[in-house]
Amino acid sequence: MQFEAKLTLDGLMTLIAGLIAFIAVIIQIRSSSKQVQDQIKAQRDAEREERERQKRAVASAILSEIDGTYRYLLRDVRDFLRQIDPDKVDLRTMLIKSFVARFPILDANAGKIGDLGEQAVASVVGFYSCTRAYLISVDNFALSRERWLEKPDDGLLEDTTREYLSHVKNTIPSLIWLAHEVSKELCGILSRKFESPWIAVAAEDTDALREEITQMGDGETFEPES
Repeated sequence: MQFEAKLTLDGLMTLIAGLIAFIAVIIQIRSSSKQVQDQIKAQRDAEREERERQKRAVASAILSEIDGTYRYLLRDVRDFLRQIDPDKVDLRTMLIKSFVARFPILDANAGKIGDLGEQAVASVVGFYSCTRAYLISVDNFALSRERWLEKPDDGLLEDTTREYLSHVKNTIPSLIWLAHEVSKELCGILSRKFESPWIAVAAEDTDALREEITQMGDGETFEPES
C-alpha cells in the first residue's frame, strides 16, 4: 500500500501564509529588540550626560570658592605681610582679624567631589586641608596677640605670637602654589582657559613663587608623589 503526499493549492497557500506570518514575527521581534537597545543606549547616554553635567557644576562651584579664597585670604594677606619681618615688627600695629574657616561650597558638595576624578579629588582635598590649617594659624596669632597686649612684658608670650605670625607668612606661598595647580586642573575639567582676570591665581609668576618657596626650605612642595 503506498501513500503519496500531494500538496493542494489550499495547502500551499496556507503554508505560504504561515511562512509570511513567521517572517513578520521575526522582523517584529528584531525591531522590538532594536527599540529596546536604542532605549537602553539613550538612557545610558542621558545618565552619562547628567553625570558629566553634575561633574562640571561641582568643578565650577569649587573653582569659584578657591578663587575667592585666593583673592581675599591668601593674596591680600600675602601682599600685606610681604614687607613685614615677624621678628621685628611692632605687634601692636599687626591687627589681623581671625577668619572663620568655613567653605560652604565644599561642604555642600562633599559627597560629589569624587566624581571629579582621583587626581582632582586629591588636589582639592589637599588645598582645603592646608587652607584650614593656615586659618587656624591666623586665629592662633590673633588670639595670642590679644593675650600679649594684656601682658606686654611677657617675653615668652611675645615670642609665641611672633612664631604664629611667621608661620602665617611662610605658609601663604605654598598655599598659593596649591591654589594655582588645583585651579588649573579644574579648568581642564571644565574645558576653560586658565587665565586671569577670570581666574585670579593664573596671574601669579610661578617661577618667582617656586623660588620663594624653595628659599623658605619648603621645596618638598614640588617633589612628585610616590
